[in-house]
Formats: sequence, structure tokens, C-alpha cells
Amino acid sequence: MIQKNVKILDCTFRDGGHLLNWRFKQATVDKVISTISKSGIDYFEIGYRSNKKLNRHQDIGQYALCTEDYLNEVKEVTGIKNITVMMDVGKAKKDDFIEKCNSSIDTVRVATYANDIDLAIEHVEDLHNKGYEVFINLMALSHIDKSRLVNILKKIDRVSDNIKAFYFADSFGSMFPNDVSNIVSVIKDNIDSEIGFHGHNNLQMAFPNALSAMESGVKYIDSTLYGQGRGAGNLPTEIICAYLNSFNGKNRFDLDCLINVIQDTFVGCSDKVDWGYSLESFIAGVTNSHPDRINKLKSDGVSLIDSFNILKK
Repeated sequence: MIQKNVKILDCTFRDGGHLLNWRFKQATVDKVISTISKSGIDYFEIGYRSNKKLNRHQDIGQYALCTEDYLNEVKEVTGIKNITVMMDVGKAKKDDFIEKCNSSIDTVRVATYANDIDLAIEHVEDLHNKGYEVFINLMALSHIDKSRLVNILKKIDRVSDNIKAFYFADSFGSMFPNDVSNIVSVIKDNIDSEIGFHGHNNLQMAFPNALSAMESGVKYIDSTLYGQGRGAGNLPTEIICAYLNSFNGKNRFDLDCLINVIQDTFVGCSDKVDWGYSLESFIAGVTNSHPDRINKLKSDGVSLIDSFNILKK
């Protein structure tokens, strides 16, 4: 049964930043943040907090770094009250975060692959001790078997008091609703924490997977305005908000705000910046492959059908 207090985390600039190397026009930033602040959305993930020296992508914009000085400016101009950032384990150090009482950041999401879970837990403990609200986000869950997932969850459960929620990501857009519900069942059996879900839309399953997640007891759902994101993109914020408005029988989210900013800022962008459903994204999803793999095959002149046969092995 879907909880009425499901929280929406909009990550338009953080996840959508992959399309533009995290470079956005300031007018776009101001307009989107102002809209999100008035729309009723619970969390706004503005970008990554990363250490430029540790980031293999050197030509990156402000929203891949989210320095304190820059976030202070954004907060002053837009008046946003809750700023969330993501940190990728291995791309940021503990001393990249100051005490929360001196920071513009309210919430940090620690994103990790299975191999780095011990280091991720160290970051969780450090951030919690500094006063931040903390999520932990396990990426590429479709590449982790059940026994390994259980072992990871047991480790995370030891610090469950330090995290607001455990997130799992369908990083390659390869899951179907029954996969999501099965994973949530395993998580609930092994960790005493709220659960969050981040879906990608390679198989056009982001929305049905979000419904499956919520029906299974997930409390936090990720989305982006107009479904922006690398490849096939993500769950559109406006769709999940419309659904929750209908489900709750009240206007919890201001759809007028969302429609206006999408119309003024993002409609037509997909003609200039490539995201949305494609045969390439389908092949990546159905073969459970990272989008970089099919992009590399494509750049090498491999046909899509040959790419499919290579990746499905």
C-alpha cells in the first residue's frame, strides 16, 4: 500500500547535468530553483559535491562541484531553504565537507558501488557527525546478487541510525516492477531504515517501477523535470507529482508551477540536447549495460544489432 507521505527528491540539475557537463545558465538555475521552492517538492538535489582533483572529468561546471561559496550565492539569490547534494565515493574527501552549521548544504546523498561500501559507510558516519541529514545510495543494484546485497545491507544496518534512508538505483534502466518489489522485500528484511528508489527510463519503466516501489513501502522517489537525464532520462517529476496529487486527493504539489517552468525552460531542449527513449537506450537497458558501453560500440562503428549481440553475452 502506498504511503501518503511519500517524499519526492528532484535531481534535475544533478542527474540532468550529465547532458551539459553540469553547466547551466544562471537564469535557468534561478527560475528552476524558485519553482521547486514553491511547488511542494520535498528535496532538491542541486548537484554533486566533488573534489575537482579527484574527478576524471575536468571540464565540468559549478553543479559538479557545488562549492560552498557558489551555493551561498545560489541560496541568497533564490531563497531556497533545503539544498541537497550527492557525493560519489572516490570523487570527494571527508574534508570537502565542513560542519553543517557553517554550510549551505542540508542533506548529503552518499552514492557508492558495492565494492566501496566500507568507505561509503565511513563517509556516512563523518557527515552525520558533522550534522548533515544523510542518505546512502547503492548504485548498479542490478549487477548485485541477493547474497551479496544481504551482506551489504547488514553492514549498512549497523549505521542505520545515521542515515535518513537507504536508496537503491536502477542505474542501467534494466528493472521491471517485479524486480523492484523483490529488491524492496530483501531490503526490508535486512535493514531498519526508510527506503528510496532512483529509476532510469531505458525500458520506459521509470514510472511503473516507481509505483511498484511505493506499493512495496518505499518512501523516497527520485525524479527530474521533463524526465531529463543521460540516455533515456529519468522519471518525470511532473508525472509522479500528478499521480501523488490524485492519490492523496489534494493538491500537494503545484502542477501549474512545474508546467510553467518546463514550458519556459525545457520544452524544445531535447532537440538540442539528446535525451529520451531510443533504440540505444533500450539495448543498454535490456542487456543491463552501462550506457558508456553502447556509446563506445557506436563510436567504433558497430551496428545496433551487433552491439545488442555483444552486450547480451
